[in-house]
Amino acid sequence: MQRSGLGNRTPRNYLKYKFISYLLAMAVALLLLELAARYHYSPLQLLYLPYYGLSSEQHNLLIWKNQPEKNPLSTLTTPYPFDVYDARFGWKVKSNAKVIHTKPNLWEVDISTNSFGLRGDSPKNQRNPSNTFRVGFIGASQTFGESVNDNEVYVSLLDKMLSNIEVLNFGVRGYGTDQMLLYYEDEAKSYDLDVTVLAFAFHHIPRNVSSFTFYAKPYFIKKNNNLELLGAPVPNDFDLFDKEIEESKVSFLNKSVLMRMVLKYFRTLNEYKVYDKEGEVWDITKLIITHFARAVEQNNSHFVLLNTEHNYPDLEPELEKLANQLGIDIINLGPTIRELLASGVAAQISNDNHWSAIGHKHIAEAIYTDICSKYECQ
Repeated sequence: MQRSGLGNRTPRNYLKYKFISYLLAMAVALLLLELAARYHYSPLQLLYLPYYGLSSEQHNLLIWKNQPEKNPLSTLTTPYPFDVYDARFGWKVKSNAKVIHTKPNLWEVDISTNSFGLRGDSPKNQRNPSNTFRVGFIGASQTFGESVNDNEVYVSLLDKMLSNIEVLNFGVRGYGTDQMLLYYEDEAKSYDLDVTVLAFAFHHIPRNVSSFTFYAKPYFIKKNNNLELLGAPVPNDFDLFDKEIEESKVSFLNKSVLMRMVLKYFRTLNEYKVYDKEGEVWDITKLIITHFARAVEQNNSHFVLLNTEHNYPDLEPELEKLANQLGIDIINLGPTIRELLASGVAAQISNDNHWSAIGHKHIAEAIYTDICSKYECQ
């Protein structure tokens, strides 16, 4: 006797056919998604998708090797024309640079540096013969002002606002806190700074344990409750081009753009986990900041920790706690930036995490208020 609606098929066979149909539908859907993903990404964009089997350092080296117009004889450390190779730091800002810096569909700005390799005009002299009160800001791309013109950087704005104080910009795009510490100890401390401000952000934390970000770099490990420097001297372009990337570790999954997109999604989710207040990475970062504060104090300068991060409010109490333990001042810009964005102020550039010219202006005003509460501004 036949079952109604099933023909000669048994219930078991019907479920089997239904399952196979679902699998075929899923396969077709995944194929269509794969084709759409391949169409969406350019060859250069594909390079920035992570690879299964490659560490972040190996992937960053792969990206560096395949920069547009990059070749072993170019001696171009990074795709940024204001950077130059440095065996101690990995890279630093080129002296007397005058370039137009463009990020497609985001910005086109004028960038100039002085003879000391600092953004803007200040200072005229490395030493401070007139004993003018000096404040130095050490940070990464937000402090350097990668996304804005020379006169729009918050450090430059502060220099104009604080008429009796000279404000110097020691920002270097892409630096971690580890490189900032080395840069201070080797160069910045010789500028007779009365106040040294360390501009800190969440994304500096993973940089502090990486041997290759935008380029090869030095990094610290914790040894006997102290810092030990590795990766120095930093290899030059020729050595890096000779360094092999272990292709044997690259999984067959890398042939699928869709699978690499999935990997990127999960790595993005895990980025926040790099901050664990009981974890090793944060422990090393705290130790770097501690050494920074001690080095500044030994140089008879006043240390200020500046939090420029607004996306990770959970980090702010830990920074406050560290500042209290070290007996240092802290300026927390997190609430200020969140309030600006919530009120509709375009403080950030669309589709980018860098501050806009408006954002830099508001940041300068917030820092100005804090500095003037501690020092004479007239």
